[in-house]
Amino acid sequence: MMPSPRSIPRASALELIATPVNPLLDPLPGPSLDLTDQIIKGLEVRIASLEKQVERIPDLELQLSSMAQVIKALQEQV
Repeated sequence: MMPSPRSIPRASALELIATPVNPLLDPLPGPSLDLTDQIIKGLEVRIASLEKQVERIPDLELQLSSMAQVIKALQEQV
């Protein structure tokens, strides 16, 4: 005898809805096992890092210019 729909606990009904029918079609989230995807992700992270470094170049140029002026002024005092 099948239990009536009202006798099924609500939690088990929710678990049924949340459970993937086929784990291959609905894989768990996580790092990709595909080597190409891993390489692409690594390159994207490296590119983002390089872009941040490039953004800092004008600041570094300004700092170097200021340091050069200070050194020149100190040399003139000696």
